[in-house]
Amino acid sequence: MCAKPFSTCGLPFRPGIGLLGTLHDYLTEYRAHYGLDARLILENDDLAELSPETAAQLLRIIQEALVNVRKHAEANKVCITFMRVGDLVSITIEDNGRGFAPDQVPGVDQQHFGMQIMRERAESVGGSLELVTQPGLGTRVIVRVPILSPQEEG
Repeated sequence: MCAKPFSTCGLPFRPGIGLLGTLHDYLTEYRAHYGLDARLILENDDLAELSPETAAQLLRIIQEALVNVRKHAEANKVCITFMRVGDLVSITIEDNGRGFAPDQVPGVDQQHFGMQIMRERAESVGGSLELVTQPGLGTRVIVRVPILSPQEEG
């Protein structure tokens, strides 16, 4: 168990319960600690083919996105939606918060590296990250990763 505050605890991928089980447990704690309505939506349930590395990176991306929702969005609801589309898994983290102008995303030369780190994590497993936001309309982070990482396709 992590002795640090909840938001700074690492989110370890636990192969015994898988990606969705690990995320379910995390969201239960997240709701209890922050009072946000955090929901997990599965559009389909055939996600078992994700590699442990991909699953671990997705968990870190989701954790960072949830930290951003809590710290910056002024939201009371966040939904995490998983959907398999062909050879990709698409994960959307969407809040009902205040949103922001897309050109206000802090760059790597500033002190906030969260978005850049999330993008690098997605790219490290052959995926991509897209940010959709506008002032007053909440924020959507869309992560797409291949079922098999480029190294596994070999």
